[in-house]
Amino acid sequence: MLLIQNAKVLTVTNGTFPKGDILIDGGKIIRVAEKIDPPAGAELLDACGRWVMPGMIDCHTHLGLDELYHWDDINELNEMGDPITPALRCVDGFYADDPAVMDALAAGVTSVIVHTGSIQVISGQSASYKLIPCKETSKMVLNPCVGIKGGFGGTPKRFYCKLHKIPSTRMGEAAVMRQALADAVAYRDGWRPEGDGLWEQEEKLKALQPLINGQTPWRVHVYKLHDIYTCMRIAEEFGIRMVLEHGGESPMIAKQLAEKNIYVTVGPSGFIGSVKPETFYPVIEHVQELEDAGVIFSFQTDHPIITVASLPQAVAMLVRNGLDEGVALKALTINAAIIMGEEKRLGSIEPGKDADLVIATGSIFDHQTFVDQVLINGETVFDRLTANA
Repeated sequence: MLLIQNAKVLTVTNGTFPKGDILIDGGKIIRVAEKIDPPAGAELLDACGRWVMPGMIDCHTHLGLDELYHWDDINELNEMGDPITPALRCVDGFYADDPAVMDALAAGVTSVIVHTGSIQVISGQSASYKLIPCKETSKMVLNPCVGIKGGFGGTPKRFYCKLHKIPSTRMGEAAVMRQALADAVAYRDGWRPEGDGLWEQEEKLKALQPLINGQTPWRVHVYKLHDIYTCMRIAEEFGIRMVLEHGGESPMIAKQLAEKNIYVTVGPSGFIGSVKPETFYPVIEHVQELEDAGVIFSFQTDHPIITVASLPQAVAMLVRNGLDEGVALKALTINAAIIMGEEKRLGSIEPGKDADLVIATGSIFDHQTFVDQVLINGETVFDRLTANA
């Protein structure tokens, strides 16, 4: 049992305690209050003068698949010969000992979604992780299939055009996606494929069942408005849920997205400038429009495009330019937990939730702030004094 005392506690969902205590037991938050009498035998942690907030969540990374410092040598993102590979599981390529894990913890990021790539229309099964320092993937996994990942628009068509095969156009992308979903629906309803490659075909069809049954969303890399509309049409035709990855021109239709309960993850273009024509729209400058419309959105690094460790500093640029700190913090915590599907466990400091906490010297958006300590499941996974020893 651990009692954190005398901290400025940012609960996110229930306001801020200028000076409060947090009681933790069994890896869970038991109580949050202005003053908690220490239970017998509890370990005491005096956080006087420090801020405590929920661990931040990066909703779009390739951590452990594109290993930091080995980008050209280790890339587990795409099996590029086939535009439809839903049976690929990111957990089977994830490198748990990626050095980016400790870098992320030092910045206060405690959980991530790791995606397969965006060259394919469907590239595989994304997974969510707690960044528990270890060498075994299974000890970190929150959900081995948090979504079916894929790309739409310029990225897939540029690649397959070079191969002289479908999908070399946006029309081809839509046709390939519809065919995959139609086959999955037919499989659900009793149809079975015949001929060569039967096992591989069935594995694809089985892997798509959680998508067409609404158990997991299509997490689609998309930027341009007309591509977003195409994805929305396909999603409505097949009754599937969708998350827009990168945001792109999504603020242009923020009200529609809110009405349809479509989530958005924003970045990294805008944090690093435009890297291709699709990314010219300054989505970062329009996140307030998403907030005003009621869209649930979060931020992403697309690690290693920018590193997970840079997430709070990247968002701090928006705060410096006028984005409300509360909106920014909500996006990095409870909104991200909702997009991850873990809002009952993560994203705020509330009784019953996992004790994934960041103890810092001040606001995470202040460039002079240091993260002193990070807890996951109530256990210290990063301590600045130890790290600098």
